[in-house]
Amino acid sequence: MKLKYLFSCLILLYGLTAIAQSVTIESNRLLLKNKLRFVKGTAKLEKSSDSAIKNIKDFLESKPFISTLRIEGHVADASGKNEQLSKERALVLSKALIKAGVDCKKLLAVGFSNTKPIVENNTAKGKTENTRMVLEIAALRNRPIGGMPLDGGGMAAGELCK
Repeated sequence: MKLKYLFSCLILLYGLTAIAQSVTIESNRLLLKNKLRFVKGTAKLEKSSDSAIKNIKDFLESKPFISTLRIEGHVADASGKNEQLSKERALVLSKALIKAGVDCKKLLAVGFSNTKPIVENNTAKGKTENTRMVLEIAALRNRPIGGMPLDGGGMAAGELCK
């Protein structure tokens, strides 16, 4: 009986370690070992994103105190199409997480268009880096982090619990 219990504990520990290696937290953001990828210029997730989505779901299940995860879409250029693309990608990723089993009430999808670049936007490399998804922990135990609004100043991408 003790051996069976020990074996169960080891399996649980291995599972949590694998999750921890796939998703880490830095400055309230989830960093993913497996990347989220969209078909260029669209809001369609590539099949290669499936493992990242599963890792995010598993991570959130292992951290029930994370009550709101903000899914942020960012683009390099502010053209009308790209502004909408930032919201569409946030919405598509959120819906993929919900389909994988994440509670819709834990997610908030927002688009930031090109309002928060992380590097200069005047090169192809810079534009690639500025076009990104950010997974920001917005609330713990139903309390917003740092008193900030849950949406972080982004544009709501759509209703997730319909």
